Amino acid sequence: MGAFKRWLALPAAVVLSTGALAACGGGGDDEPESASAGDAAPAKVQLAGGRTIGVVPSASSSEFLRRQLDRLEQLTDAIGWELKVIDPNGDPSKMDQAARTFVSQKVDAIFTIALGGEELAGGLEEARKAGIPTIAVAQAPTPGQEGNYTAVFGDSNVAMGEIAGKWIAETRRDIPVVGLRLTQNFAGDGFIQGVEKVFEGEKLKFQDLRDTNQTDIVNSMTQLTQAIVQKNQGELTMVDFSDFGPPLMIGVFDRAKRDDITVITRYDNASTMDLMRKGQNVVMVASRNHQHVFDAVDALLAHWVDDKPFPEEPQIREPAAKVFTAADLPEGSEDGVFPFAEDLEKQVAEWQKAYGES
Repeated sequence: MGAFKRWLALPAAVVLSTGALAACGGGGDDEPESASAGDAAPAKVQLAGGRTIGVVPSASSSEFLRRQLDRLEQLTDAIGWELKVIDPNGDPSKMDQAARTFVSQKVDAIFTIALGGEELAGGLEEARKAGIPTIAVAQAPTPGQEGNYTAVFGDSNVAMGEIAGKWIAETRRDIPVVGLRLTQNFAGDGFIQGVEKVFEGEKLKFQDLRDTNQTDIVNSMTQLTQAIVQKNQGELTMVDFSDFGPPLMIGVFDRAKRDDITVITRYDNASTMDLMRKGQNVVMVASRNHQHVFDAVDALLAHWVDDKPFPEEPQIREPAAKVFTAADLPEGSEDGVFPFAEDLEKQVAEWQKAYGES
């Protein structure tokens, strides 16, 4: 029988419900967005006896995070594992409670996505004492928090921001730069810190940079984007710290009848690529981000099957990362610029060869 995924309810945790998914642009059931029609799952195998992974994302309102959860479901289903998800909806106290809940349920490993690490340090410590591996995947945690985890496999938020900053310095140096940041969450704010790092060396600066409210992120981003547009006239470059900002920002620009603002954002979401293909002024920084999850599962298999230790140093890198313009987008790709389904099929075949059970 194949693996399955559960969204878990907690007394103080937010459960991703049908209504929440609809509000986020998801489907009409309790699952994250399904893969595109071209993402056929590879043949299922059974690895390491079947395991259970608990996942704590920062919030499912992010299109990037919904895609990460969807891909994790495809991966765990392909290798005969169970996936459990608790959505804290941006609330740090619920992030920590989610980790503690997974410890009490005796899951085999805990993944976090887009968390700094400090939000659930207590829960991670409980997992350590219980012998449950904890792994930050997709994005690196806040610098200095890596030690809270058993292992780290993710993009550097700062390095991704540096890529954006260099592109701005090279292609739009003479155009005023505005943007939003999120100092409450390093997964978002690290990107802006990377842009600022480049700007410092290039003698550039933000003309208008405003801090958003994590607990009311969509409304906060909308209102602050409106304020920035009203205050700053003429051609602009707007830096988006999130992955889900472009549709929101483009809507504000359209209502203000502004076609002189270019957004640079992060990650190759379907909605972002759709805007780019329709001729909107959007560019994005993207990496082969799913490789981090493959690396995390590979480390778990090596540990469970061959008793190998986890990497002592955080595995922080940005595979194939660069700025993509509309001209760079591959034709027909609805699920990012890097082929997840094809990569997953190859990876599962490698795992089956190395760790498959007869």
